[in-house]
Parts: sequence; C-alpha cells; structure tokens
Amino acid sequence: MRATRLACLLLAASCGAAPATPEQKRIAEARLVEPYLRGAEVGCAELEVEVTGNFHAYVGQPAIDPAVHKAVRNDGAGFREVTWTNLSGDPSHALRVTIGELPELTEQGLVQKACTTFRVVNQVRFRTWEDRRPLQLSAAAKGFVFVREARGAPREVAGFEIADGVMRIR
Repeated sequence: MRATRLACLLLAASCGAAPATPEQKRIAEARLVEPYLRGAEVGCAELEVEVTGNFHAYVGQPAIDPAVHKAVRNDGAGFREVTWTNLSGDPSHALRVTIGELPELTEQGLVQKACTTFRVVNQVRFRTWEDRRPLQLSAAAKGFVFVREARGAPREVAGFEIADGVMRIR
C-alpha cells in the first residue's frame, strides 16, 4: 500500500508544474518576440527558424516564384517543416522573411509593424513544433551574414541568432 502511494506521488510530481496562467504566457511570449522588434535587417545564405505553434503567425512566409523557387513540406515526429530554396542563387531572387509584430490591415492597406527582416539568398527552413514543449521563437542566419541595425551601416558578421529572447551577433 505504501509503495503504491509513493509511486502515485512520484508520478504526480513528474507531471511538472501547473500550466502557466494567461498572463504568464503573455509575458513569456512578449519576451521572446521583443528582440525581433528592433528593426534589424539581415542578409544571409541560409536561415533556420523554429517556433512553437503559438508563434507561427509572427513569421511571414516568403512569396515564391515557381520559376526560381522551390518549396518542400515535411512532417516529422512532432513538427511540420517547410523548406524554401532559391534555385537560381541570384540575390535578386532572395527569399524575404519577416519576424515580428503582426501586420495590421488599415484603410491604406496592409501595414507592416516592427519586425526583423531577413533576405535569404539560398534556403529558408521553417520548422513549427506541434508537440508539447516550452515556448520557442528562434532564428539563426548562416553562411555569409550581413546585419544592419537601427538604420546603421550594414556590416559583415560571422553569425546572427535570436534564441530564448536573446540576440547574438558574432
């Protein structure tokens, strides 16, 4: 009997903490989105974006031209993934992805809000996690990387990443 109670208590304890309140979730989401609201512009060879489902709408998907772009969808264990490839490799056909506040529909049309803009010459991989996991909104620019922050001059950097609410430029 004692062993059964102990097993039940251990099982209950292993289930984790109580779910977050809506206010806690809102604060956590705002913390993860904030680095993308600084208006940075990033040019790169490749971009990898990983999100949990609640952030899917914050990531603008690139417009594609079937003559020069290819999109491949892949479903895996607990995730959905789309990979867009610029078949020409020509920078004039770069894939444009924005991450940030949701655009607003006004009388003047669709107005883009604060965001980080990525111009990707080769490939974008966008993975949406559908399983239960901590909130995630991350992006990593790879290959050659140029960054322009706050209307400054573009500069070449070794890498650009935003993960767990922190921007890292190497």
